[in-house]
Amino acid sequence: MDLSYQIEYELEVKTYDIDAAGHVNNIVYIRWLEDLRNMLFKKMFDFNNVLSKEYYPVVVSTNIKYKKTIKNV
Repeated sequence: MDLSYQIEYELEVKTYDIDAAGHVNNIVYIRWLEDLRNMLFKKMFDFNNVLSKEYYPVVVSTNIKYKKTIKNV
């Protein structure tokens, strides 16, 4: 298994990520995935070089399966 494309990121739940029920809002999970995607892209490619060749990364779809609620404790 090639671990060179592995990204680790300590997630920080901020007060504005929490809804009235004390749960992390679902859109926050998507934001975290987007942060990780950007970190991985930056690790794999020279972004300026990609843009200079007129390639533009596009997220076509997002699919997430929520397994567990993250609650503010």
